[in-house]
Amino acid sequence: MSWPHWLYPEWAWAVLPTGLLLLNLIRRQRSTQTWDGVIDPALQAHVLITSKNRCFIPLSLLTLAWITSIIALCGPSWTQQMVPLMQRLPARVIILDMSPAMRAADVKPNRLQRAKYKIIDLLSMLPAGETGLVAFSQAPYVVSPLTQDKQTIQTLLPELNTDIMPGNGFNLAWALKKSAALLQQAGYRNGNLIVIAHRASPAAIKVADTLKNQGFHLSVLGVGTQTGAPIPLKEGGFVKQKNGTMFISRLNQNLLKQIASPTYYQTLSSNSDDLHHLLAHTQEKMISKKRSLSIWKNEGYWFALFALLLASLTFRRGWFCYV
Repeated sequence: MSWPHWLYPEWAWAVLPTGLLLLNLIRRQRSTQTWDGVIDPALQAHVLITSKNRCFIPLSLLTLAWITSIIALCGPSWTQQMVPLMQRLPARVIILDMSPAMRAADVKPNRLQRAKYKIIDLLSMLPAGETGLVAFSQAPYVVSPLTQDKQTIQTLLPELNTDIMPGNGFNLAWALKKSAALLQQAGYRNGNLIVIAHRASPAAIKVADTLKNQGFHLSVLGVGTQTGAPIPLKEGGFVKQKNGTMFISRLNQNLLKQIASPTYYQTLSSNSDDLHHLLAHTQEKMISKKRSLSIWKNEGYWFALFALLLASLTFRRGWFCYV
């Protein structure tokens, strides 16, 4: 390690004008000697404005102040200090299943209503950062872009129901892609995707694996029970299979666990234990990414103060001279 360490060594080029200025002043000072053949030496001290002795001290101090200023500008440093790296607050997108199966009432009053209650609890527990909401059935739709105002998302939740969704399909894979794109469009390389759904699909698992390889973190909250329940129709009755028997929608934990590792999967519960578990592991993952950086501490201000002290002496009456 060199001593001292120079932060801005390119300022050393500023010494060149100093040398040129000194040479010019010395040449002009010598030119006053031409008065020796015109004015008697005994009278020169009384009629000439300057003399060598009178200008030597102020000129020396100004030169020293200028050189000291150059040293200050070069940023000398002897010590290093640790500073935290600047990083953006974490961002996440909540992905809400709004397919017809969310009308099933194996959890009361029904899956969708319980999911919305859980999102309200989740918003109150999330750390600082931007949050977005994407709802999906046959296709995904951005309900709320990324925002730090969680109250905005909470205000939109009561109006969400399966009737407003075009189509009756289930496309979690597309919803994952759209949510990741939402984060990237906002300038995030990755982020947290929190899936709230009753099942998954092989296509969604494939997309999830790709996103995890890109640095995205996926948490899954399963909604429903393995016993399941029929799906009510808007016009009355229940969804039936082709053979006429009633279709029972069940929670598929096996597929959902493949979206995220088991550590980050929880089944929706009546208390907040599920959210505490998911967020605890998510926050640990974010904390592990914190970094600090060692930088050189600029000590040039000490030289700047000394240069100011020297320069202030030139304001004394009679110290500024012209040669």
